[in-house]
Amino acid sequence: MPVLSQQDLRKIYLHPKAAGSEKQAKFVDSIRVIPLEVNDGVGLTNFNSVEITKNYFLIRDPVGKRVFFYSKNGKFIKKVSYKRLGENFYASYNEQDDQLVFLGSNKNYSLTSKDKLKIMLDWSNPRNKKYFKKYIINLADSSFALHKAEPTENDIIRSHPF
Repeated sequence: MPVLSQQDLRKIYLHPKAAGSEKQAKFVDSIRVIPLEVNDGVGLTNFNSVEITKNYFLIRDPVGKRVFFYSKNGKFIKKVSYKRLGENFYASYNEQDDQLVFLGSNKNYSLTSKDKLKIMLDWSNPRNKKYFKKYIINLADSSFALHKAEPTENDIIRSHPF
């Protein structure tokens, strides 16, 4: 059961060399701390990273091959494990499509850097698609189910919309 507590607001001081030439009040309006619900089976390490999406906080655990989903008010929603996909898969958030994307290479093929470069340069060849696998979790769907998807050229060259 979460415990709510009230604390006094405190000033945060930034390193003077990194703060820029403006006063802190110009770029820091307010700070809101959202404590995350403690849940069994959710252990955070030094390797975790936090991603803020439209509706969720995502905590990625690349070592344990897991993603933890929290609501914007800090309530734990779900844990998704992607160990079964393989060792070389990683999770990245696609803000434009509101999807969590897992991209990795097909374990049946061993590619050299030269092979990967040839594939990137000739992605229009349909035979090149067999070397990579892609799975997505649509964050608009609350089931958080993994679905297989077709890798695109932008996935392979790791380009993202700016």
